[in-house]
Amino acid sequence: MHSSTTTDDPLALYDELLLEGRAPDPQTFCDQHPEHPSLAQRIEALSRLRSDLQQLVRPEPTGHNERPDAPEGFAIVSKLGEGGMGTVFLAEQKSPRRLCALKFIHQDNAAAYRRFAREADIAALLSHPSISAVYAFGEEHGKAYLAAEYVHGFSLRAMLEAADLVAPGAGVDWVAEAMRHLSAGASHHRRSSAPGPVPAMLELSIAVADALGHAHERGVVHRDIKPSNIMVTFDGTPKLIDFGIAVSERSASSRITQTGSFVGSYDYAAPEQLRGEVDAIGPWSDTYALGATLFEMLTSRTPFESASYADRLVRADELPPDGPRRFNPDVPAALDALVMRALTPTLEERFQDGREMAEALRQCPARRSWIPAMPRRMLTRMGLAHRSTWAVVATTAAALSFAFLYSNEKAEHQANTEERARSTRRSAQKILDWQLEEHRADLERCIVARRPPTSPTVPMFPEPPTHVWATVTVAHGGVTTVTPHNSFGVSRHTRECLTDVLETMELPGVGLDEPIKLVVDLRLKGLGSY
Repeated sequence: MHSSTTTDDPLALYDELLLEGRAPDPQTFCDQHPEHPSLAQRIEALSRLRSDLQQLVRPEPTGHNERPDAPEGFAIVSKLGEGGMGTVFLAEQKSPRRLCALKFIHQDNAAAYRRFAREADIAALLSHPSISAVYAFGEEHGKAYLAAEYVHGFSLRAMLEAADLVAPGAGVDWVAEAMRHLSAGASHHRRSSAPGPVPAMLELSIAVADALGHAHERGVVHRDIKPSNIMVTFDGTPKLIDFGIAVSERSASSRITQTGSFVGSYDYAAPEQLRGEVDAIGPWSDTYALGATLFEMLTSRTPFESASYADRLVRADELPPDGPRRFNPDVPAALDALVMRALTPTLEERFQDGREMAEALRQCPARRSWIPAMPRRMLTRMGLAHRSTWAVVATTAAALSFAFLYSNEKAEHQANTEERARSTRRSAQKILDWQLEEHRADLERCIVARRPPTSPTVPMFPEPPTHVWATVTVAHGGVTTVTPHNSFGVSRHTRECLTDVLETMELPGVGLDEPIKLVVDLRLKGLGSY
């Protein structure tokens, strides 16, 4: 029925036919394989996985989506999404060769054109690992386009919506676990009943605050900080996106918003933004929005839970009725106070820029103190509330406690650093394992495709190995070196073919900061035969 395919597994067969543009309707295909009753669910999960990981770098089957003519120097790969202002495609830039998100503006949308042009101008001022880069902006074939960095990962909004699917106690593995659930097809646009763990939320917010500090130092105010404008890569790095309504103090023409008009997202916007006070908007407006975002990260709810813009505007000059600690007892008191400071209506009392907020976040403990506070009522019953002796004892005990905590701070920091490194490695290994399964057919073809012209190699052991075992070094999302560990019993031709396949694999988001070594351990059919 499918004589030209290379696999007997029905799921792999359907995937192969889909990539070649020869796949029948999923239901028709499932009817042809009644011996696999769960095949329909597996096909649906595979489709979601490919879409969410956004690693499909071959053209879509014909007839899926009409594509515009690509600007010179770009090749369109697939459609990523569509919105009110335009359509976004996954594209490959030819020089330098890299994937990018290519955004086309709908015709006759002057506002979108100005927004994209402003985003491109502002991007020229910024260069930070937690800010998505813009590569090019122009107009060709009668259409305006913007080429931006293609972020391999998910939005913070999607990750927060999947928070209650992650097992409690996941700790710094929370990011990897949330992405695993999203990749497996976790429902989007749902409200989670559980917040993310405090340590993971704190790490993400520090990086975002640092990115804002970089922008603020260059006179750029984002004006729309919210979970959907923060992407998180597969290695856990947050990236700010969408500087389309940002303003630059270096260019008066960038302030195109009229006084009295509101731009932004009212659940996260500062009071001066809600009222449309353009001249009052500054870096402190971004720190307010980050405070509101962090509030939601810690509690799975927004600070005011407003039903509408009008409802939020009425309460613009109010503090949130409760701090995040009220809804999440795991939030340390210092972090609770920091969030409430960020959300104060008085802009002079807020963090004045991202750098100041980042430094304050770094000083916050990730967990509640284990030293309990003794209620004053208990002290009164003990007759010690006003005795100087008790004060001396309490002060001494506190000093000893803080000395103990300080002496362990370095060790705890080292332990956290090592745990983050282990978490990064686990996440990278999961991406590698997924890619190995994706390339299984190519790897198994090496068993036959590179068979030497003479008789098969005689194994040096009675039972030659039945799996590929090697160490690969990954840098900037690609495999740079392959070191095989089970060469005995495998022909040189097979080893070369397997190495070639491994070196062509792409692992988006892996090894961005520094090269990382991962283990390949994959059982292949037929490998033990020669």
